[in-house]
Amino acid sequence: MTAPTLDAPAPAIPTGRISTGPQGYRDWRGQRKDRLHRLLALATGEAMANLKNVASLVLTIFTGLYVLGVTFALISALYFLGQFADPESPLVSFGGAYMATYMMVAVIPAMVVLSAGLGSKLIADDFASRSIVLYFCRPLHRTDYLVGKLLSLEFILIFFSLVPALIFNISGLSIGTIDAIDRNEKLWTLPVTVLISLLCIVFWGTLGLAFSAFFKRRGWAFAAVLALVLFSFLFSNLLVAITHQNMLSYFSLIDDWHDVLNWVYQQPDTPGRPPAGAAAVLGGVLALCWGLMFHRMSVADIEVES
Repeated sequence: MTAPTLDAPAPAIPTGRISTGPQGYRDWRGQRKDRLHRLLALATGEAMANLKNVASLVLTIFTGLYVLGVTFALISALYFLGQFADPESPLVSFGGAYMATYMMVAVIPAMVVLSAGLGSKLIADDFASRSIVLYFCRPLHRTDYLVGKLLSLEFILIFFSLVPALIFNISGLSIGTIDAIDRNEKLWTLPVTVLISLLCIVFWGTLGLAFSAFFKRRGWAFAAVLALVLFSFLFSNLLVAITHQNMLSYFSLIDDWHDVLNWVYQQPDTPGRPPAGAAAVLGGVLALCWGLMFHRMSVADIEVES
């Protein structure tokens, strides 16, 4: 057998197909999986890959410990108040005020950190490694790509929002209500907790994914999400302190979520700041994120950046 020479002709590659060797790709003749199967395969694969990353895993563990710590502390507070506080005190009775506080103290911070830390790598890494082109060599629509990436993040976020929120809600109904009548009157908090937790993970997951689509490096996307949340909070509260106009706090995503949580858990509204306005701002941000991501995916057939 003679060794190949430099003058040997290159193997023929079939026209219209991409090839990394002399064989080329053949037409697929087997049965294709349905669209839902492709979405779930992409989502589960990305979620597992995210947790295999050391930095992501450490961030997830520390965030989980924080959420568990807050949940245990508030459940313990409810128990001791029920044992030792005056039964007539409003602090003894579990209700919407406890759930709104819990969501703001435990769930919202976890969503901000995890959406920035885990979501920042989902698309940015694909652009940085140029592997995004390989995704669209398959029968995968751009919408499926974005939804699959988002679902991979939601699979993780749900364990830091819906699960602990339901645990706290059920625990509060069990140990923080005076009697069966009081407990039945507070059962409305359960479906509200499910709905608001799902909306929470969709919003923050979309925000993290959108920033990931516009930065070539994960660290930049991570810093941008945190900077947006912190700067909007500080800037809007500074404006409110100067002008004494509470409506200016609509610029803060944290304050917007605070208003929405007070609204759905039937707590008093902030004077001069209707919760419908906060809901409209959050909906607008969500729509803007999706519009920008679709634009990013459609520009020049996914140009690969250096």
